[in-house]
Amino acid sequence: MKYTIDKEDSVEVEGHKLFRIVATEAFGGVKPGDKGGFIEDYYNLSRDDSAWIHKDSYVFESARVSGAGDVINSTLRGKALLLDNATVTNSHISDTATISGKSVVSNSRVTDSAIIKDSAYIDTNSAIGGNAIITGAARVRNSTVAGNATVGGSAGLYMSAVMGNALVRDECYIEGARLYSGQYFGRTLVKRNVIIRVPVIIQNGTIRTDNDLFVFSGGFTNGNLITVYRSDSGRLAYVIDGEFSTSKHKLASYLTKVDEGFLKFIEDVTNASFTI
Repeated sequence: MKYTIDKEDSVEVEGHKLFRIVATEAFGGVKPGDKGGFIEDYYNLSRDDSAWIHKDSYVFESARVSGAGDVINSTLRGKALLLDNATVTNSHISDTATISGKSVVSNSRVTDSAIIKDSAYIDTNSAIGGNAIITGAARVRNSTVAGNATVGGSAGLYMSAVMGNALVRDECYIEGARLYSGQYFGRTLVKRNVIIRVPVIIQNGTIRTDNDLFVFSGGFTNGNLITVYRSDSGRLAYVIDGEFSTSKHKLASYLTKVDEGFLKFIEDVTNASFTI
């Protein structure tokens, strides 16, 4: 067994008595005799691998650290799991949250049933909760992700909120925006206090102000919303049946109650144009 519990060195944390761990063999960067953090029971830290709980960290209730996980100046409680090569620093992990892969959580809170995996990086006072999933090489800084939202690929969030059923992936970058719904793909950029509450579909969009996005209903053949937005090329674009296009003629062919005059109105409002 790689460590033992020192029953003479204990602390009280929120009504739970926790005990200091002491390494009994060398593993990872830990040497025999090194003192770690505090756990409530041997269940909280696996005994057969290189996972470690460093000083000033607390793992209790049914939380568990295993694999090569590192807990540094942090608290894990509830049924939270830290697995694989994941690292948690200066953070609070609780409920049934799971941190795995090579992901890093720093100076943040992960709660509820949130999942952080792969090589995701969470830092700077971020809050991840609900059923949110952060995956791939996504980076979340000073942001909130909650509800059933997913952030993946190499997407980046900064000072933003992604909630509801929103999906952000690929190379998207969201700064200072609130996304409560929608799907965001490709190289989409959303900035400057933009708030989106409807189920838009945006690929390679550049949304800097509300005028860069136009959502309407009633004209689409299946009754769904259609989103027209400024693309990263500066042209107006849309996604229909999973296909990205900037063609005005093609869009008109999909619509039943919208004429070319209405599409010209959209061009005027957004101060951008379609291709033919």
